[in-house]
Amino acid sequence: MRSFLILLASLFIHSFSYGQWGGYETGIFSGVHALYIQPADIANTHYKFDGNLLSLKLTLFGNQVVPETSVAGALTSSGIFDLDRYFSLKSQEVVLFANTLLPSGIFAINQKMAVGFSVRLNAFLINNSSNTILKQIYFNEIEELDGQEFDNEFVSTYMHGWVSYNASFASVLINKDKHLFKFGTTVKFLQGIASAKIEFKDLSFNVENDELQNLEANIALVYSESIDDLVDGNSPRLKGRYGGGVDIGFSYEYRPKQYRINNYLGYKFKAGISLLQIGAITYQKGESSLDFRAGVEHLSLSTFESVQTFDEFSDSLKSAFNVENDSSEIYVFKLPMVFSLQFDYNLGKNFYLHINPSITFFQLMIKGDDNLTNSYRVAITPRFETKRYGVYLPLIYDNHFKFSAGISLRWKAFVIGSSNIFSRWFYPKDEQIGTFYGMIKIPILQKEFRDLGKKKRKAQSPDSRYLQERLK
Repeated sequence: MRSFLILLASLFIHSFSYGQWGGYETGIFSGVHALYIQPADIANTHYKFDGNLLSLKLTLFGNQVVPETSVAGALTSSGIFDLDRYFSLKSQEVVLFANTLLPSGIFAINQKMAVGFSVRLNAFLINNSSNTILKQIYFNEIEELDGQEFDNEFVSTYMHGWVSYNASFASVLINKDKHLFKFGTTVKFLQGIASAKIEFKDLSFNVENDELQNLEANIALVYSESIDDLVDGNSPRLKGRYGGGVDIGFSYEYRPKQYRINNYLGYKFKAGISLLQIGAITYQKGESSLDFRAGVEHLSLSTFESVQTFDEFSDSLKSAFNVENDSSEIYVFKLPMVFSLQFDYNLGKNFYLHINPSITFFQLMIKGDDNLTNSYRVAITPRFETKRYGVYLPLIYDNHFKFSAGISLRWKAFVIGSSNIFSRWFYPKDEQIGTFYGMIKIPILQKEFRDLGKKKRKAQSPDSRYLQERLK
């Protein structure tokens, strides 16, 4: 199961995830990648057009290498229903990754307005539990539990992968003296790929003589029919797995005269606020989905021997508790909404400092699970950039991932980097996550920036000479 969760996360994209592009998305030359955190920032930029032609990513987890391959084929061969790995997950673990696999771009209509398009693959995994009791029971490690009583324990895992087709629009609202305000939004058509939730809530029992006694719990094993297709080696069905979503954002820039060209472009300080991933997707349930209140006086541990897949696990639960498949046909999976703030300060000489605190509202995503913890994240990214090249050094703290440090390098249309190359070695070997990526873009600068470096120095004003030096 764990290999499935890691692979699912590495194959798909998530716009709010942990260090998605090594800080590159924070820069003034990020172009279409600015949509990841602030849709307003595609308006009044340095670009006439910026496109993402190709992006490749490689994820290393512990001593495993997870390449980008066929989705259905990779999921089928990854041990998607390996319950051994599922029950080996830690008590609290969140896996979030990001990757842009498909072409996308932005186009400046004029100095005030811009539009964008993008197609993204998304995924996340959340695992949360009160302790390792179920792991010990599953692996028959209960000698030390004999004679003990447990009350109100819980275990929950949520997985979701989807594709979003996005149309973006941004515009300058106010441009007066030194102050500029912008607004942006992205409207999304969502298509679900696969989702699942596994919940054991209000779990109470005692252990006596290799059996569970007086067991009571609310149990849910709900997953999309597309997972059945993947296990059978087929392409996942798309029927009944659609939804909608939206991102919105506002941005303010303080622009003294010496930072501007034609009364636009360039700032001393920038601040933004955005709400991302507002939306939901409706799914058809898999054939063996269950959702019931369990109660039994005696349950032998041999009930779950040789159980390796979700189907087998579902059959064992139905036999042990005398329940039938869930009769409802659909369920709704909300996207994990993100609240993001952005602060960017021009230090001078092409050096910048970007600060991005954000909250991911997992508690709003899963209604009724009070045990989930929201994700609180702060990213501080010093950078050096010109129109030709850039260096980005993200330092990130997250209450789930803790600390990470990475780097991105940009030269013209090429970007390479890692979200955590400097920090992964500080973690135990089986917890190390390494993310490395490269991309090829199609950047076309605004005319002012293309011509700026061609002007003769004697014909330039002091302000133009400053801008030329800053952008060369």
